Amino acid sequence: MRILIFGGTGFVGLNIAAALLARGHAVTLFDRAGLPPAAQRVLAPYADRLTTVQGDVTDRQIVEEAIGRGYEAIVLGATITAGAEREAADPEAILRVNLLAHVPVLSAARRSGVGRIINLSSGSAYGTSAFCIPASFADWPRQMKRPRSICTVRPTARRFRSSGWRKSSAGARGSAAPNRPPTSAFGGRSIERA
Repeated sequence: MRILIFGGTGFVGLNIAAALLARGHAVTLFDRAGLPPAAQRVLAPYADRLTTVQGDVTDRQIVEEAIGRGYEAIVLGATITAGAEREAADPEAILRVNLLAHVPVLSAARRSGVGRIINLSSGSAYGTSAFCIPASFADWPRQMKRPRSICTVRPTARRFRSSGWRKSSAGARGSAAPNRPPTSAFGGRSIERA
């Protein structure tokens, strides 16, 4: 299957690409950033089925050209992960990438006969108040341990909710959680150091 991944050189995009390539699919990564050197090394065995397109998801012409090359599936993973400060300072850019860029992608996909479109999202789309989570890990109840991997997040969240905790120690229910993305599997870097 030929698959196009928007936001393909980010943490999630690269991990999806690696899994798809390992299963024999042909993958095109579309992103403003080029393929990181560590990812180039890891994905080198799949070079015959891996293509990269450097472009901006908000550039309708480049997006339409990329989709017009013919794909059976598209993964919409291009996003700006912003904290409260950036959201307040530049909401227009965030909306342009996280929401409005979907329109030309979906239109071009329909015209090109793409059979499947997968839109990536997260619980953060609903804001922290929807889940009654603390503003930072410092606000977690003392008896609760931080999750160590993505596999332990759900059980930890269940224990956390069942503990009866509802507000952060500062009483700021629903305040924005800090942007602390996971460490990249490709190069061991993170976007923001804690």
